Amino acid sequence: MEKIYPPLNSKLAGIGIDCCAVDRMQSLLNRRPMFFQSLTTLTEQAIHPPSLTRALILWTGKEAISKALKTGVWQAHIEWKDLQVLMDGQIQLGGYAKEKFANDHFELATEIKDGYAFSRVFRWTPL
Repeated sequence: MEKIYPPLNSKLAGIGIDCCAVDRMQSLLNRRPMFFQSLTTLTEQAIHPPSLTRALILWTGKEAISKALKTGVWQAHIEWKDLQVLMDGQIQLGGYAKEKFANDHFELATEIKDGYAFSRVFRWTPL
């Protein structure tokens, strides 16, 4: 994963990390073929056609985002579709997440290696 440079006039407010075994995600997709659609917005579905790799990127990315927000999903009225993973590690928030964290800056990196997908998110908030 590449080195991240924080935005000027900001402080680190959260770090989120998630890992998922490739075979575990494949098993889930076999059991629940509509899992990908339940996790993603129409925008994400247009950008990320359903595939094992895309499911891994979106799942670990959204998990890492929720950890960086320090809210989890559902506990703070944030849903999976409120956390959008776009191209090149861009994150777009919706719903309550957008209201609460509108001024924050996020950096997402995902890597799939040796049978595992890893995502890490840094969240910076203005000073």
